[in-house]
Amino acid sequence: MHSAATTWGSGDYAAMAGLLEPAALAAVAAAAVGPYDRVLDVATGTGNAALLAAERGAQTSGIDFEPALLRRTEQRASADGREVRWLTGDVQALPVPDDSADVVLSVFGVMYATDHAAAAREPARVAAPCARVVLASLCPAACCLRWVRCSAPTYRSRPPAAGRPAGGAIQSP
Repeated sequence: MHSAATTWGSGDYAAMAGLLEPAALAAVAAAAVGPYDRVLDVATGTGNAALLAAERGAQTSGIDFEPALLRRTEQRASADGREVRWLTGDVQALPVPDDSADVVLSVFGVMYATDHAAAAREPARVAAPCARVVLASLCPAACCLRWVRCSAPTYRSRPPAAGRPAGGAIQSP
């Protein structure tokens, strides 16, 4: 067994993947991921969102800073026959070019960044014009308000003809 670089790689993430899958399903559905979309799953962890996007035919990449998680997730992808490009990287400095994703997802990943401003800028930087960005997070109301204040100025507004986003916000039952 390979050693973990961080504590994130030492947990039972096979069990965790099952617990987090409903949120990944909701995020992928909210982003309306479809065939040929370029999808980036930021802080992919268990890889649930990346694997679901690949299942829908998207050109998918998953990024995480924990190599042990990426190895486990790559094994899951191989076992399921899904093609996903796995990259080692930090949400605060994503190793992908500007405007390179039609969909940016993060299911309980971005919320753990220590530099919230950088973690807000990076998904916006890699999102192509009119991209869909869906971030799932567990946080108290005060934390969410800080995140919105921090991240809102970094996202481009949608074109006037785009209308209201489909699905609205994802809420816990």
